[in-house]
Amino acid sequence: MPVGEKVRVYSPIGEVKRREARLAPRVADLNGRTVGFLHNEKGVASDTHFERDTEILQEMLQQRHRLRGAVRRTKPLLSRVAPADILDDLAAKADVVVNGIGK
Repeated sequence: MPVGEKVRVYSPIGEVKRREARLAPRVADLNGRTVGFLHNEKGVASDTHFERDTEILQEMLQQRHRLRGAVRRTKPLLSRVAPADILDDLAAKADVVVNGIGK
């Protein structure tokens, strides 16, 4: 390229369009509540400890807060929003949800 010639540089950063999040209100305490666990699956080669870790967390919460129970769901892809049927099921059955991978 000849000296003094202009170079056009493009930014790889895309424009982020934010949606208004609809967050559920916080619960005052966990006594008598059902906790949902949503695992962000990483695929067949996934070596996560989410199930084991959340079983330990569930036991700890049970000892401290007398949980009513727990429900567990797995979304199919880490990089995608959980399908509506999974979210609807958790919303119907759980009072609070823990979402994660557990690597």
